[in-house]
Amino acid sequence: MATVTSSITLSSSAGQLLTNAFSYTLSESLTATHTSGLGRTIVTATAAGASATVLFDVSQWSDSVPSYMFLHNTDSTATNYIYVYIDTASDDPIVVKLGGGNFAFIPLNGNESQTADIKAYSTAGTEVLEFMVFGTEG
Repeated sequence: MATVTSSITLSSSAGQLLTNAFSYTLSESLTATHTSGLGRTIVTATAAGASATVLFDVSQWSDSVPSYMFLHNTDSTATNYIYVYIDTASDDPIVVKLGGGNFAFIPLNGNESQTADIKAYSTAGTEVLEFMVFGTEG
């Protein structure tokens, strides 16, 4: 069992974002008994479809508890994007678009509405993605 602490801090000096200085921090500790481990893969597909990289295989995770996904596009070029989407027959909504150097922490829906795999494709087919999925049951 692992304890994972996620946190985010948003801040800006006075006059840049708001009239006054701005600082906002949130943090959450999660107990994870099931994890995919930290993966690192080249996202070679350049379009959604069968060749896209599977990041979240829905059949390996419980539909009754939440899971979480960490993503990091390690590319140094800001315009080399990795698109993460829900693989459904009728629609492939993009969950996140990560430019080079961007990261995301996504809580996944822990109920029966999470019925499809989550996959990734990229702009150039050479971007490296670091990712991990973790939750309380698997």
